[in-house]
Amino acid sequence: MLDKIFTLYYSNKLVLEMLHNAKIGFLAVNFFGPLVISLVLYTYLPLPYLLLWFSLHIFLLFLRLNISYKLINSLENHNHISRTYFCLYILVISLSALLLGLSGWMGIIYQIPEINMFIIGIVIIALTAGSIATLGTVFIVFVGFMFFSMIPFILALLYHGDLIFNIFASILFIFLVIHLISGYKLYLMYKHTTELEQKYKTIYHKSSLGIAIIKNYDIIECNETLLQMFNYQGSMKDFLYFNIYKNVPSNKITNKAYIKKILTQLKKVPSQDVTFEWEHIKENGETFWVEISLTQMKLNNEYVIQGTWKDISDRKKISDELKFLNTSLELKIKNAIARSRQRDKQFIKKESKQKEYLNIVIESSNHAIIAIDKNKTILTYNQKAEEIFGFTQKEMLGSNNLLHIIPLKYKNLYTLASTSYFNTEKSNEIISKTLELEGLRKDGKVIPIRISFGSSKNKKLVIANIYDLSQEKIQENILQQQSKLAQMGEMISMIAHQWRQPLSAISSTAGGINLKANLNKLDNSSAIKLSSEILEYSKHLSTTIDDFREFFKANKKKENTTYTQLIKSVLGIMESSIHNQDIKLIQSLQCNEYFSTYANELKQVILNLIKNAEDILLEKNIKNPYIKIATYKVENYFILEVSDNGGGIPLDIINKIFDPYFSTKMKKDGTGLGLYMSKTIIEEHCNGKLTASNNVEGAVFKISLQSIKEL
Repeated sequence: MLDKIFTLYYSNKLVLEMLHNAKIGFLAVNFFGPLVISLVLYTYLPLPYLLLWFSLHIFLLFLRLNISYKLINSLENHNHISRTYFCLYILVISLSALLLGLSGWMGIIYQIPEINMFIIGIVIIALTAGSIATLGTVFIVFVGFMFFSMIPFILALLYHGDLIFNIFASILFIFLVIHLISGYKLYLMYKHTTELEQKYKTIYHKSSLGIAIIKNYDIIECNETLLQMFNYQGSMKDFLYFNIYKNVPSNKITNKAYIKKILTQLKKVPSQDVTFEWEHIKENGETFWVEISLTQMKLNNEYVIQGTWKDISDRKKISDELKFLNTSLELKIKNAIARSRQRDKQFIKKESKQKEYLNIVIESSNHAIIAIDKNKTILTYNQKAEEIFGFTQKEMLGSNNLLHIIPLKYKNLYTLASTSYFNTEKSNEIISKTLELEGLRKDGKVIPIRISFGSSKNKKLVIANIYDLSQEKIQENILQQQSKLAQMGEMISMIAHQWRQPLSAISSTAGGINLKANLNKLDNSSAIKLSSEILEYSKHLSTTIDDFREFFKANKKKENTTYTQLIKSVLGIMESSIHNQDIKLIQSLQCNEYFSTYANELKQVILNLIKNAEDILLEKNIKNPYIKIATYKVENYFILEVSDNGGGIPLDIINKIFDPYFSTKMKKDGTGLGLYMSKTIIEEHCNGKLTASNNVEGAVFKISLQSIKEL
């Protein structure tokens, strides 16, 4: 405990705040206070002694100013505390306090009147009471001043020995103890607030997105990620207020249609959020694509634009490659058709024509086509199969090497497809399904594939139609990342909304403390009460950060949970936002049984459904809006429903709302990924069902999960 109180290790911000707050205290402690005491002692002490005592205060005043200046300079320029200057500053403060405390002994020695002793005591009390506001952020400095100013004076009073002086000394000692306790609590509040601010700055500057504040088309503030995105090597101050158009490729900046399109997007910001893609140039001349999202916000009583930059160069590259592949495949098909038409003219017999055309279609297909006979001999192995698996036609045709491209764990399925299919009806049921499995390339790489089986008309051949899912998996990952980033943006907006009131309360309470301290009206009970309120507000902010971190924590293991626990966690983040929009929240939670699932993914789905309901109620300006969350059990299924009175989903789009990139949020430029990813999570990850329907008043989204609990 003592090592935490009397430590010399304090954050730069706390020390700087003390140095700035103590500017007024310099004159009070080393000039005005000593001046008043000198006037009280003037007629009783020898003038040389009194002048020496006052001169020492003036000397310490200038010494304190000089040390303070050097300490501030070391903090701002070198970003670390100079221990030498810091220790000297503590020494000067303690000596100044000791000189004040010794004034009581001077009064005792020269037997000044009791009333004069009381006046000196009042001056010392006033100076020590004000020190909590000027020195409170660095507790060891505050302790030094309190101890060396009060203890000598209390001892002087006790030495005098009269009853009234003993009572006065007792009161001063109680005041000293209470004031030290209050100062320690205030220091803890300052320390906690500084740590919270540091956490926020860490989240802000280490975000994967570049974040900037824009005013009058100039960037006035940004995080470190944005500098790294532009490969900017200079200081952040030099980066601010730079001309955005300077970092646009020359071929784009001269394109009037392109610039007009961007300006049109920017003009929309006051009334709606805007997201668009833009090409930038890094400091080294390299070009890269970004996705920019702009939204208006109020900062320091004026409207500014908050922008986020996301590097989408990889996504654009993949998109261009996919376009190239599609174009290439279309060209192959056209060429195949052209070749087949040309070759048709060279065949006379109809059977020859059909056979040649079939071979061309097989070879030009964008699927791998493999056919085997009853002896498991490969009779068909097209060019796409060569591309997907790496084995050539020469290596595969006429051989029994199909197991080379099938991982060992699928051997039983292969045996069923290649042998039992010819003899049993049961195999027909299995073979008729389309399966997503894994394939094995010649280089040993495992790839995701989709495979369906068929047979020739005479059932002498089993035909496998195989599609490479690698690109689809990449696209699915992109969709998941886009959805998660969009949801994080909404989460950050909710947290900012929750922080607004406690931050305002902290600012108001701290201002009240400063005002009362400067007016010498800060009594002990008020100081304790106000500092306790600030601590409570700070705890609320810390809890919000922990909720945010927990919500997006990656967890790929199933866990036992209940709908009630999941809903409580989600509402802990967004309930205040719902109530502040005057939306009534109705909860009918009848299902409290545990089940096994991916809790964080399910929470993200619940949040998305509630957020969608909130958006539609605000967009349609519904009177007496409400959102209802209900849970219940039907047979072996746990049901969760989120409904509202927003008028429902139009029948012409109700079958499209789960499609990727389909969005009805016209005013907010929705991504169209929320419901698509929610359905993917529920039905593919959690083995459940997500459906949408309408009731009399609005939309109803229903999650159904099997009641399976982990053992």
